Amino acid sequence: MENKIVILSGAKGGTGKSLVCAIMAMYLWENGIPVVVLDADIQQSLQRLRSRERQANPDVEIPYALQTLDATKSYQEVKALMVSVKQIPAVVLIDCPGNVSDPGLQAIYEEADIVVIPTRYDYDNLEVAKKFTESFKKISNARIFFVPNSINKNEEKRPEIAEGRNLAYTFLKGLGYITPAIKQGVTVRCYSSVKKLDSYQRAAVKFAFAPIVEALG
Repeated sequence: MENKIVILSGAKGGTGKSLVCAIMAMYLWENGIPVVVLDADIQQSLQRLRSRERQANPDVEIPYALQTLDATKSYQEVKALMVSVKQIPAVVLIDCPGNVSDPGLQAIYEEADIVVIPTRYDYDNLEVAKKFTESFKKISNARIFFVPNSINKNEEKRPEIAEGRNLAYTFLKGLGYITPAIKQGVTVRCYSSVKKLDSYQRAAVKFAFAPIVEALG
């Protein structure tokens, strides 16, 4: 397997980066694609989730390796670490923090092949995604995918939803590829680092993930 580094990033917290990262990791693994996840978020959401799940069920099968990456280290330290990361024969998913100030983030951005930016349809989220992407493109040549996340499909025909969707294309056009939306739902929010996706979760993400998987080659 050729190494590919896919980062989940953005300058705004609460957009669902860890959720999308965890579900994407399981989605790739279930489709026979080797995966390693690095949790670079200072909150360590994925690492804490994996620890809780292993404590609750010590005999559970571990589908993919999940390790931490300290993005608060210096640029030089993280850059050296990324040299090793690029030797891993797998898709390496890196869950980045919801800020742009950690010293080592530039080293991660420089080595990324793909950046996935979860967002919402509201003005504030889209404006932050636009500004982050404009800054990111000065550092990295990674392919950019915007993933509208937690979109209520039952309200897709409401005028404000349509307006938000149109706003997304206005803000993000030319900066990257906007994927189909990930549907809002309790089942999607109840993600796991060890349990296989259920049919609802797969249905909720497959169209959003399809162009990203295609880009992985």
